[in-house]
Amino acid sequence: GVSLIDAMYDISLSSSFEVDYSQNRAYIFTEKAATEGIDKFLSLIENNQKFKVKTDIYVYSGKVDELLDITSKDEEYLGLYLESLAEKNEKNPRAINANINDYLSNSLMEENTFIVGIVKIREEALDKKIEIGGGAVLKDNKLVDILDSKEAMGYNILMNNLQNGIVYIENPQNEEGMLSFEILETNIQTNLELNNENLDLIKDIQIKASLAEVQSPFKMNRESIELIKSSKEKDLEMKLEKLFNKYKEEKIDMFNIRRILNLKYPDLEIENVITKTNLKVNIDIDFEGTGIIK
Repeated sequence: GVSLIDAMYDISLSSSFEVDYSQNRAYIFTEKAATEGIDKFLSLIENNQKFKVKTDIYVYSGKVDELLDITSKDEEYLGLYLESLAEKNEKNPRAINANINDYLSNSLMEENTFIVGIVKIREEALDKKIEIGGGAVLKDNKLVDILDSKEAMGYNILMNNLQNGIVYIENPQNEEGMLSFEILETNIQTNLELNNENLDLIKDIQIKASLAEVQSPFKMNRESIELIKSSKEKDLEMKLEKLFNKYKEEKIDMFNIRRILNLKYPDLEIENVITKTNLKVNIDIDFEGTGIIK
């Protein structure tokens, strides 16, 4: 066919049942399609009444044949399966959840940068499984970069999307194991301040976490808590600054700086605003836990 509409009719001709596009549960773009640009697909979704605009949007990283093969054997209704995965991982800090309606709204913004979820195939000992995790960075409707799961967590923290998750810390009393703390609560305040000819993006991050797992002997006391608190706060600060500076160098404003600037300083005109912005992170982690754990 010469158009997407033609392709839709071609599918109907080879299908034994009516293809109802209003029942779509996910829009999945291949990495190749996303790299070339998804403008023409967005036009069809936005203007054709058969398509829903509340549906989740993903970029698939891998071979299409492999995805279809797994789908036909295991998850016949891939869209429903992804919908279920997204619902279960709504608060997972390593996953990105986005729908096409939010994407279309964002495309009207000046920066037009948006992060959507990643669909990938995980190789297991006995089988292959479809999973979501990480994010695809789309700028001007083209794929420009991919966030791995750890970077996705950093992005969710900076965007105040962190609701729960696990913080891993080396046991300061025993090198053989890790300590796992479950995030109970977060409070993130964002501010943007003029600093001469530059801007300071200030993130005040408060995290409350509770001890969830100990892999080696650990005696919890004030001294040990202060040690892991200081260590993790510095580690997280470095990771967030590294993530921010990566996209600052690439001139990709995926942290909504332009939107914050327009709200606070509507008369201030700055080109490539992220290149003029410095991130300042203040992190306070409150680790909870009781007793002596062995």
